[in-house]
Amino acid sequence: MNENISQYLSKYLTNPDPRYAVMLKGKWGCGKTPEEKRDLLGNIIEKINIMYQGNFTEADRVIVETIYDAMQKQGKKLTKQAKNSDVNMFAQNIFPKVFEKVAQECYVQQMDSFAKLFEEPSFYKRVMEEMGRAMYFNFKNGEE
Repeated sequence: MNENISQYLSKYLTNPDPRYAVMLKGKWGCGKTPEEKRDLLGNIIEKINIMYQGNFTEADRVIVETIYDAMQKQGKKLTKQAKNSDVNMFAQNIFPKVFEKVAQECYVQQMDSFAKLFEEPSFYKRVMEEMGRAMYFNFKNGEE
């Protein structure tokens, strides 16, 4: 990994209130997703992609990954409910309510995140400058 990116991420991880997110972007299979969630998430994405006959975009993938990550935070609750019901009860009655709430929260959170970018000029400038520096070194030291 590029040393500047490594330093940047280390600094980000030690900041108790970073007030922004870091998006890891890359082609499918490049290592953005932690190993333990890759199989389940990959299966979900693959099935959705099949249903959309391969018209599943990178933006669609971000939506699914964002909701998936948020659903993982409901793990304890959903585990208990899954153990106390059958697959049909869970998939048709329990999960839809949790999914709706989580999906709406993700939507609002993403809107709020991007609204801040355009509503706070100093934040916009800082993000642009930091990203510009990090990406400069990444592109300068990387291959085409």
